[in-house]
Amino acid sequence: MTRILSFGGGVDSTALLAINLNRNVAAARLGISRDELDRKFPPVDAVTFADVGSEFPSTYTNVEYAKGRCEAQGLRFEVVKHGTDTLLDQLDRTGTVPLLPGGGHTCSVKYKKTVQHKWAAANFTGTVYWAIGIEANEKSRTFSTGSTERHQSTFPLQELGLDRAACQQLLIDLDWGVPVSKSSCYFCPFFKEWEIENLYRNHPALWAEVKKIEDNYRATSPAKHQAWIDGGRQLRGKSQRAPVGQWKEDSWAKGGRLFGGLKINGKALSIREWEAKFDLTGE
Repeated sequence: MTRILSFGGGVDSTALLAINLNRNVAAARLGISRDELDRKFPPVDAVTFADVGSEFPSTYTNVEYAKGRCEAQGLRFEVVKHGTDTLLDQLDRTGTVPLLPGGGHTCSVKYKKTVQHKWAAANFTGTVYWAIGIEANEKSRTFSTGSTERHQSTFPLQELGLDRAACQQLLIDLDWGVPVSKSSCYFCPFFKEWEIENLYRNHPALWAEVKKIEDNYRATSPAKHQAWIDGGRQLRGKSQRAPVGQWKEDSWAKGGRLFGGLKINGKALSIREWEAKFDLTGE
């Protein structure tokens, strides 16, 4: 049996790591015994961070700090990657965005969970129990973690009854040495409006990158659909895949946008429409 903390660099997983590194103080702060803490959140044998290659700079700062804290206590901390191919490389190569109209959001599975499971299988035998930072009030998210016979997901924050505010307070109480904020790719399709605005106003270099991603997608979508019209219509049935380089539909024309998970009056806005909206408010 092996226990691994899936570290994402955000508030929830950082709170779990802080607890693991300072269990006696954490138990006291939580008002429980050390034995109860260890039952609800057993000590881990390793920590993994799956580097998609497109986190915010603050997240990478937190990862480096966490790695140093773990190494100082003799706890294995591994940064794992999907080979040499990052998610940004894939988007650039294929001219896509993480969430296409009618499609699913699979990048977390491909570039995080699968990579971590592969690393664990190569380094440990038997069942691996993954400690995942999903808060006490987010139980609906546990259904998407995908436990298997070899890899079992556990949710210590729920066992301990900790929500976001409690996690943030623990980071203070346990003297975590760097600021911690929400972790995600800087082009996450499920950003809320305030997150898109934060990206625009406070991270101009990253905003320029998201414009490149969407510009590439906007040019690629009609071109690949035209290739289907010119040479791929011999296929029949929606279940059949179009040949490489061809798309059955122009997804840009159907309303696909980089931040496609957020709709304003039923419509996903383009990057330039977001710019106009934020410039108009001037706040």
